[in-house]
Amino acid sequence: MSSAAPRRREGVHDHDHAPDLCAGPLPSWAQRRVVTIEPGLSLPFEESHWSDTLVVIDAGELEIECQLGGRRRFPRGAVLWLSGINARALHNVGDDPTVLVAVSRYRTRPP
Repeated sequence: MSSAAPRRREGVHDHDHAPDLCAGPLPSWAQRRVVTIEPGLSLPFEESHWSDTLVVIDAGELEIECQLGGRRRFPRGAVLWLSGINARALHNVGDDPTVLVAVSRYRTRPP
C-alpha cells in the first residue's frame, strides 16, 4: 500500500478555497445583490431580474410559486438557478425574513 498523497486532477479545486458567495470577496467579473422578503410577503417574479444569476438562500426559507400554481419550498443554504423556471412569485411563508444573495456576471465592466 502506497503512502503517497493522492494526486490532484487538473481543474479540481478544494472547496475551502471557493468564494463565499454571501459575504466574501467575489471575482472581479462578478457582482452581488441582496434581496430580502419579509415574513408573509411575496415578490412577483420577473425573469429578467434573475437571468444568469446564481441565488443562495442566506436566511429563512423561500417558496417558489409556478405559473400553473404549484409551489416548492427551499431551506436556508439552498443554491438555486431561477432562469427559465416559469415562476409567478417568490414567497416568504416563514416567521423570519428570507434573504436571497444573487451573484451574477457584470453585464458591463465595472469602472
